[in-house]
Amino acid sequence: MSKYCISSTCEIDPKGAEQLPHLLYVSSWRQTGSTLPRSLHSHPDFAEFSFVLAGRGICEINGTLYPIEKDDIVIYNPGILHDEFVDSQPISLVSIAADNIHRPGLPENCIIENNITPVFHLYSDTHTFHALLTALADEIKSVNLYRDSTCQALFQALFYKMLSQIDASCPQLTISDQIHTDLAHQIRAYVDRHITEKLSVQTIAHTFHISPSYLARIFKNALGCPLSQYIIRRRLGEAQTLLLNTELPISEVAGSVGYPNQSYFTKLFMQSFHITPLQYRKLLSQQLINLSYPTKELHNGEGSCV
Repeated sequence: MSKYCISSTCEIDPKGAEQLPHLLYVSSWRQTGSTLPRSLHSHPDFAEFSFVLAGRGICEINGTLYPIEKDDIVIYNPGILHDEFVDSQPISLVSIAADNIHRPGLPENCIIENNITPVFHLYSDTHTFHALLTALADEIKSVNLYRDSTCQALFQALFYKMLSQIDASCPQLTISDQIHTDLAHQIRAYVDRHITEKLSVQTIAHTFHISPSYLARIFKNALGCPLSQYIIRRRLGEAQTLLLNTELPISEVAGSVGYPNQSYFTKLFMQSFHITPLQYRKLLSQQLINLSYPTKELHNGEGSCV
């Protein structure tokens, strides 16, 4: 993985620039079937989005698995746990990090609502996107006097082209639909807070004073998967984090994420990832890839800021 960082200062400071999104870094990443998945990670203070240049893979975002392919855009809001790993083909990505993002009705640095599917496909203007990416990649490696300002301008053109694609893909909700979506989002937040506790559609419906059938319907419509499946994926996502970052026995990992029965936990884990929890821990510990946060220092070499 190659990573290039941008200075926090620019030579040009146009009127209103303080409201423009600010490029932090650009990283290129290529993975083949012989390499291991990237570790689960998040960025608390800025957003990141990836453009899939070639290949196909699987992206895990907050415990949910999404297939990704060439010409997909993948959005990661601040604090969203995510990784990408290869499916059947090599995959090549360019990831861009930015802050100072202000979108109406959204928290600072959020690009989309958290209840929207974060993968979008480019059906048009692909040539424009690739041309802007190529220009940005070339400029960011240059040493000319106006490099940072030029990179910011190219990034902003790319960013707003991306927003136009995203906004066109997001359906316009009626007031009734918005009420249902908001309730589903509240339910998901409740599940996230109590993910390690005993949860069921019936108990959650009772908590929100609605019927289980109504809960199941609005949750699936808003988030694209049944509530029971979301609970499993969130718990397995938490389990992956514990497997990677602690030395807890598998039985304690299972119990910590709400599965006191280790055999059942292992069965669910294998159904989702086709590998046992212990094999997953050993595999990742051998070639764990840690991402560093951007710095303002200047270094030389692959994977460093230039």
